[in-house]
Amino acid sequence: MFTLFVIGIGLLTVAAVFWCDICEWFADHASPWLTKHVPTLAPHLRKAFQFIDNNVGSPTRRLIVKAWKHVRPHVIQAEVAFEKVGGRWIRRVRSFLQDKLGDDAQIVQRTEETPVSWEDLPESVRAAALERRKAATVDFVKTRDQEVHAMQVST
Repeated sequence: MFTLFVIGIGLLTVAAVFWCDICEWFADHASPWLTKHVPTLAPHLRKAFQFIDNNVGSPTRRLIVKAWKHVRPHVIQAEVAFEKVGGRWIRRVRSFLQDKLGDDAQIVQRTEETPVSWEDLPESVRAAALERRKAATVDFVKTRDQEVHAMQVST
């Protein structure tokens, strides 16, 4: 279950991190092109894009930042390792979580393994595999901290 949480937050975070880039691309490139080549459609697409930004894009970014600030104090360490074992790739999520804050907190270690297909491997892992390395590890906490920081700076 924690693995699904990690993957889900990761995917949402990546989409949210790039949302500002997507908005800028639309404003700088797509919107002017639409205005020039499809002027009857351009205002409708701009309104649709604004609707998505107002109701999905920006609220999602704010929600991710808020959720990570709430979860982050409980995550001591979390890493996602990808390893090729017997011709198949596995994703191993190892985490150390604190059940509550304070002196009486308990540290819980969790390890979950799931098979993963080649196309679902992160780009950096596929690159490592092409260099004949059989394993790669991603520091989940560091990556999420950087992505959330980038979302706060660009907002």
